[in-house]
Amino acid sequence: MSNLNLSGDGHILRAIKVSADELQNNMLDPMRMRNTFKLAEMNILSKYLKSDLRETALFVAVYVSCCNEGTIGLKEIADFFGCTPFELLSYHKQLQSLIDKRIVIEQRDSSCAASSGIAFCNSTFGISITASFNILSDKPIVVENQDNYDIYDFIEDVDKLRDTHLSSKELCDKVEKLEEQHPLDSIKRLKELVPTTIDRCLYYSIVNDYTSDILIDNEYTALRPNLRFICDTNHDMVRVFITIKDRINPLVTEGLITIDRGTYSTAKVKLTLKGKRMLLEEDAEAFFTTKGEQNTNIYMVEPEKIKQKELFFDGKTDEAYKALVKGLNEDNFRNMQKKLSERNMPIGITAIFYGSPGTGKTEMAYQIAKATGRNVIPVDISKTKSKWFGESEQIIKEVFDNYRLACSHGKPKPILLFNEADGVLSKRMNLDRGTSCTQTQNAIQNIILEEMERFNGILIATTNLENNLDKAFERRFLYKIRFEKPSEAVKIKIWKSKMPNLTDDNALTLARNYDFSGGEIDNIVRKAITREITECLDETSFEDIVNFCESERFENRHRTQIGFRV
Repeated sequence: MSNLNLSGDGHILRAIKVSADELQNNMLDPMRMRNTFKLAEMNILSKYLKSDLRETALFVAVYVSCCNEGTIGLKEIADFFGCTPFELLSYHKQLQSLIDKRIVIEQRDSSCAASSGIAFCNSTFGISITASFNILSDKPIVVENQDNYDIYDFIEDVDKLRDTHLSSKELCDKVEKLEEQHPLDSIKRLKELVPTTIDRCLYYSIVNDYTSDILIDNEYTALRPNLRFICDTNHDMVRVFITIKDRINPLVTEGLITIDRGTYSTAKVKLTLKGKRMLLEEDAEAFFTTKGEQNTNIYMVEPEKIKQKELFFDGKTDEAYKALVKGLNEDNFRNMQKKLSERNMPIGITAIFYGSPGTGKTEMAYQIAKATGRNVIPVDISKTKSKWFGESEQIIKEVFDNYRLACSHGKPKPILLFNEADGVLSKRMNLDRGTSCTQTQNAIQNIILEEMERFNGILIATTNLENNLDKAFERRFLYKIRFEKPSEAVKIKIWKSKMPNLTDDNALTLARNYDFSGGEIDNIVRKAITREITECLDETSFEDIVNFCESERFENRHRTQIGFRV
């Protein structure tokens, strides 16, 4: 536009008038058109519209016809040139280009009982409000071309078809045309994944509900209105609903949407993380953090929110703890991954903490995160199990998808924590004698095994039941750290750290006489603090501490008597 002088006194309108006088009733005669193209005014308009001369000529015809008639059809444009609508169809590419630039607005005539099948024959046209205002004001037109056309424009264009009452076939034809006109990378990937146009139309409609914030609750949107958009009849809507409910629809099998079970009338669907990222790409994060996401099986714990604790372990466990903290220091971690990659070896760091309950497995994972400045993504195992066939597998896939999204933020990679992992890592069953539950459990384990094969982050799992783990997971865990019950020396340290007022002799007595884990010692300390508050005591007596120890376990086990018999 830098070479175009807009004087602000009707410069563009005069160019349109002069061009129209030459174009009107020229019957699209090639010789007369060439002479018209030589006009200075036509070249001014061509630069103004950023169009070629044929497109500029068509714009003049539409603009003048709209001024005379209001909204026009193909016939009125043809009448301007003094030709037939059939002859005008040779300019269909130029008309489509003006529509794509949002200079000309196309509206499908929904009153037509049937489509002729010929481009634009059932359409009406007008000049966009923005273009009209800019022309009258001699202001530059902002041409919406392929350079700034994005997925949001595409979704909006698809949504505009909602109120045109197209048949299912006409809708698919229109959407395919839009996909061809705007070959965005995300659309190309989607077409490879979902080859059926009608299913892509449904997906675009669901994505529009997200981008337009037309959601019900917990990021779900009603399925039925979206089915109504793509289907001709109620029978067709029911058929598509059944494919989604039975998990044979490609949107479900490819992991783009999940369905919240309900009847045909009440069913809701939700985009998975993969479904969000398929089109929205890096903008998916904006929808990842919306209301309701915290109700899914994954959330973040920031290192700043982890309370620092001093941990006490025996020899090998303590060495492993310090080694992991050092190895997961960000500089060391990056260098380690670089060297592993150079040798074509897996770059993910996976560890399993196993052993007796209450020995600090989970706390170690959090303290490693605290020490290395990493977020923790704890997986709620209970929420990975669903009574609906196929949903558990999808949830597990989403766990890893969400983790990859978190890793893409450029911050230190978070720790993916599977606490009490035996719930999903237990031994696989024989399918010959199994049930659908067995099949689901095996499928979940296979997904986790595959994910761990190509895992490039940090994964920590904890379990009290290492004997129940499937042997296939042994190789997948780089570090296997056993947590033993604390030794007498370690128990003394734990007692003294939790209750600084204990004498050395009392701490030794408690450590020697009660084979407690760190978690059990925590329970004693909590009961002591509660007693001090409720009884207004400065500190709990040693006798009360012993009584708390005696009642800590369910079993009435014989304890060594403290003191001397008389």
